[in-house]
Amino acid sequence: MPSISLCQGKFQIDESQVVDPRADQTLNGIPVDQLADAVRSSFEQPIDFPPIAQAVMAEDVVAIAVEPDTPCGLTVARQVADWFVAAGNDRSRITILCAEKQADKDSDFVIHDATDAEQMAMLVVDAKGNPLHVNRILFDADLVVPIGTGDNRSLQNSICPAFCGLETKKQIERLRPSDAAGVARMINSNLGVFWQVRIVTMPGEQVVNVMTGSSESVLERSAQAGGQVWELQIDRPAGMVLATIEAATSQSWANLRSAILTADKASAADAPLVMCTDLSGKPSVIWPTPDNQSKRQDSELAEVFQRRHVFLASRLTQDTTEQFGFGYLENSEQIKKLIDQHESCLLLRDAHRVGLQTREAV
Repeated sequence: MPSISLCQGKFQIDESQVVDPRADQTLNGIPVDQLADAVRSSFEQPIDFPPIAQAVMAEDVVAIAVEPDTPCGLTVARQVADWFVAAGNDRSRITILCAEKQADKDSDFVIHDATDAEQMAMLVVDAKGNPLHVNRILFDADLVVPIGTGDNRSLQNSICPAFCGLETKKQIERLRPSDAAGVARMINSNLGVFWQVRIVTMPGEQVVNVMTGSSESVLERSAQAGGQVWELQIDRPAGMVLATIEAATSQSWANLRSAILTADKASAADAPLVMCTDLSGKPSVIWPTPDNQSKRQDSELAEVFQRRHVFLASRLTQDTTEQFGFGYLENSEQIKKLIDQHESCLLLRDAHRVGLQTREAV
């Protein structure tokens, strides 16, 4: 019986045990060894923009900014850098800047550190006179190339706040969404972000498409393409949900929160949720742990934990897993026993990206 491998192979689930709403999708991912061709094609035929080579001079300083939670983002960034070199740019004048730590041990990229004042430069002041700081690599660049996803959730350019200084991030977090969007547009405008690269993904670290061109057009088209991959409609709440976070770049507590809330909407009111991730580290202080009585705790997430059992299958220890309010699952057999207790089990792969719609069967 074919099996589904989860958490980098730690857990194995028989396909017959779950209902995969994507089973009939006919999408094909781009093999990693063909990504260079996909990048080159996207640069040669940009969306609503002249050929990129016409907008870049050989002596330009180029900053390639890999946004958070971008599967294959560093790989694509290297292909983009290679394209600029082939177009006549000096590789020493091209910097790949990643918004978050990478498992890759190579030294051809820089990690953004919002707490490092020496990495920051003041770009502009906002309407209230507050200085807005961004990474100096972006500030000094003649050309900024953002690389991010075009999935169902990430529809906005995330130069801001992903590559901002810590105080600037805090300022933006305190703003209303509409005001925060205005600050993001101000930062993009002052950095000269007029075109970008979007990666459309499918579950796991699989790339479906690479789009390059005018910022507005690429965001719109990649969002449409991402919606076709990630928007799911189910007929009725499932008896149980098994939700995964599979991409290595996506293993964060923020994504786990999104996955839990999505799984909650997809399952019957009294059904358990099983979250399968390769998570490490600890969540923020607002995570609703059993002994957290703070008024700042995440009330939406706390409500889910109060009315249903949420299990976590990961590499975390039992003590750590239970400390954060989860039931502990050690092996595949324990997951199987949970599934066998319910009429159906819905599989939501990379649930943090899913745009879910439910409808009651008539």
